[in-house]
Amino acid sequence: MKKSVKKIASITLIVVVLVILCMLIYKAFMPKTKNLTGKTTINEVTIYENTKGEIEDYDETMYIEGYKGKYKKAYYITGTIVSDVYYNDVIITFNVKDKEGNVIGSAVAGLTNVQKGKKYSFKALSTVKESNLNKIHSYEVVDIRGE
Repeated sequence: MKKSVKKIASITLIVVVLVILCMLIYKAFMPKTKNLTGKTTINEVTIYENTKGEIEDYDETMYIEGYKGKYKKAYYITGTIVSDVYYNDVIITFNVKDKEGNVIGSAVAGLTNVQKGKKYSFKALSTVKESNLNKIHSYEVVDIRGE
């Protein structure tokens, strides 16, 4: 009986140590996110809280599969970023939500040749269909990737 209790305790300890180790590894490699007054920084790119979402006439120069010629209005998120490092490309991804907080679409903006310390404006086109634009309540930054 004592051997089985010791064996169970040893296995439990090993599992706990492995879980803690996995959490530490995950935390070390996940994007560093910090919320600062008026801005959010992810992967050394700061997005300022002057972002805004608006329904506008659909800009056919911004392409989403299935949109061209089909919709007259679209939801755009615009704002400003500054990077702490040089990136060839920066992709900014948002979740677009309804009043209940459900994700009803996403919005993506891309920038090229992002220089360290310079401000860049972006305009993210959402995937929310025109028939659902009236359901949009909010959005949140999901990720900022730089390469």
